[in-house]
Amino acid sequence: YSNSQKQFESVYFINQFTGFASGVYGVVFKTSNGGNSWSMKDSIGNNTDLYSIHFANENTGYIVGGKYDNALLLKTTNSGESWQDTINLSMPSMRGAYCSKYVYLVGSSGAIYRSANSIGIVNISTEVPKNLQLEQNYPNPFNPVTTIKFSIPRNSNVNLSVYDVQGRIVSVLIKEYLQVGTYKFDFNGENRTSGIYFYRIKAEEFIDTKRMVLVK
Repeated sequence: YSNSQKQFESVYFINQFTGFASGVYGVVFKTSNGGNSWSMKDSIGNNTDLYSIHFANENTGYIVGGKYDNALLLKTTNSGESWQDTINLSMPSMRGAYCSKYVYLVGSSGAIYRSANSIGIVNISTEVPKNLQLEQNYPNPFNPVTTIKFSIPRNSNVNLSVYDVQGRIVSVLIKEYLQVGTYKFDFNGENRTSGIYFYRIKAEEFIDTKRMVLVK
């Protein structure tokens, strides 16, 4: 693929088929066939250059950039279908982004930033629960976003994943070491087909699975 009218600064693939490229003048391009063809997904504006793109998981990604003394951070929670302006500040533009448990940003002024909260997952209580529990998602049925809550009574390695009816993994929502407490995660099924899905949590020896229904 070649487009002499565009200048790209960063590229990132969330799986073997789906990838994104960002560049000057605020353009975001997407491929769904492993890079054989690309189409413009979004345009932020001529006064913005997008230098770096990175995804924390299949749904959540960030693009950083800016122009002159204005820094910009864009966020998607629906696999790049749309991007929201998260930060737009009067400060030197951001040049790089990396997402793991947190969002890390580097600026042209030599500054390094880290988000205060972890991505996707939200700790809603630090009170020690009596048992490890996975709650029923709400709303259910849902379209397209539903909330999954769970509680862990001790610090644990937690894996929370979504499966289709054939037992194939659709998305890994959480795979990290968490402190004791109660958490929630908003699952976005905008890019999924209607139907029955299952979400499963594994924390140490505890495993539990529940059913949810996406209706469009």
